[in-house]
Amino acid sequence: MKKEKISQTILNDFYKILIIIKKIPKFLASYAFIAILFLILVDVALGFYIYYFYIQNYNSNYTQANNSQIIMFNSQDYNWVLDKWSKKEKLFNDNYSGFVDPF
Repeated sequence: MKKEKISQTILNDFYKILIIIKKIPKFLASYAFIAILFLILVDVALGFYIYYFYIQNYNSNYTQANNSQIIMFNSQDYNWVLDKWSKKEKLFNDNYSGFVDPF
């Protein structure tokens, strides 16, 4: 008897919740403008939340990466690149020195 009463109470509560859930689409349809404004507000709040924690996490990772290594300018590699560029430019000028632009 007691189990039947508990199960009946649970079933009645479930039906009440189901009735409330069935009313949600009708409420949203009748107050569509307010519902859209609410959803936009939720979207903006979620966006700010994600952006704030992304920036906070990015800054902490950036400072950790900068503390771990120091970037040095390697002049030997820079001079090697300049030398390659000058050789390519000289080769280009030698091959196309007599070229006349038809336009």
